[in-house]
Amino acid sequence: AKANAQQHGFKGAMYPWESAFTGAETIPNPNHNIEGKYEQHINSDIVFALRQYFYATHDKQWLKLDAYPVIEAVAEFWMSRVHRDPAKNNQYVIHDVQPPDESAKRVDNSAYTNVGARMTLEFAAEAAKLLGIDNSAAQLAWLDVAAHMYVPLDERLQYHPEYDGFTLQGARINQADVALLQYPLEQSSGTTIDTNDLALYESVTDPNGYFTGDSSYSIAWLKLGNLERGMAQFNKSFLHLSQPFNVFRERAYHGGHVNFITGAGGYLQNYVFGFGGLRIRSDRLDFYPVPLPGCHHVTLRNVNYLGARFKLTVNATAIIIVAPGTLKPPLYVTPHGATDKQLIQGTLVLPVAPLTIQGSLMPDPSPPQRDPKSHNAGHLAILILVVLAAIGFAVGVGITLWRRSRQYRRRDRLRDYQHMDSEFPQSEF
Repeated sequence: AKANAQQHGFKGAMYPWESAFTGAETIPNPNHNIEGKYEQHINSDIVFALRQYFYATHDKQWLKLDAYPVIEAVAEFWMSRVHRDPAKNNQYVIHDVQPPDESAKRVDNSAYTNVGARMTLEFAAEAAKLLGIDNSAAQLAWLDVAAHMYVPLDERLQYHPEYDGFTLQGARINQADVALLQYPLEQSSGTTIDTNDLALYESVTDPNGYFTGDSSYSIAWLKLGNLERGMAQFNKSFLHLSQPFNVFRERAYHGGHVNFITGAGGYLQNYVFGFGGLRIRSDRLDFYPVPLPGCHHVTLRNVNYLGARFKLTVNATAIIIVAPGTLKPPLYVTPHGATDKQLIQGTLVLPVAPLTIQGSLMPDPSPPQRDPKSHNAGHLAILILVVLAAIGFAVGVGITLWRRSRQYRRRDRLRDYQHMDSEFPQSEF
């Protein structure tokens, strides 16, 4: 990723759009498929996933040794991509990118890309401060850019244009884009703008477009409390099912890939983050449950928060939380608007309403210390073992082929002798 960034004239790390074992960009026909070079929001998506994991575990060792080098490198990448624009009130802008709506091709100031970059810089500063890393100048610079990042907004129509120059008149988009601000990024701009962003972009989406982030519409509508619009979007998922095995197609009616895992993953997220209503915050889990019409219940099993596991079920009348005995660390549930918290132990039955689950980490008297050098040495050892295994496999195959060739030669000689016996009977000698 660092070599990729350097190759394109940027700092930090620029992660590939499609990759393999080497980590290099492997997108086919890169001159035609420009995602590998321009769909750079993938970098922020990676950092967002790392942030979600850290918020769910609070594993500072992992954050320090595994995640932070990536987060810092992506922050450096975005710092090399932004510049101030006097025409935008001297805010920071990002030019020449491809947004999630790939039909837009190359644009300036993709709303999703700019918001993702902002969130990356904010979390980079948060993580550095949490880990006590001595880079205060970098943190201040990251926060300055994040605080002054330009995001397109139409004040008159009260919605986010997808990018600079985007207009709704005659627009046709291939897949979810601005809707992703609300889910998964959880960047609300108020009820009016949030509602307009969903309704306006739904109306200009190609009905045979790509089923990539389209579950964001249903999940966001449910969060806004609009069950009718949420269910309408949720039911569109089933248009992408291909018989007889119910695998997802990329497009609803024709074209695209079959067994489209992105679409299947989005569909499943409807249950966890839509009807289950799960949101992962820096210091808590929030749930905004919505009973699924026509379904007896939705159950989220093995929800793992701070190392403690529990089960949460949403039905038409109740939220049921089940924990195996006393959780370690202990977790507490508080309905929104209430002040009293309840210890999650055994079975709890609560009304269907938003709630918060919080806990505190159990102090580890002797947390394992991982030396980065030994960590790298471990990777080297694994690589050596893989090479040795490959050599051993090759030798084994060679020996097997040699043995079989000897068997074949012996068999051929035996056939020759038998053929000679048939031509020259014993009586003729």
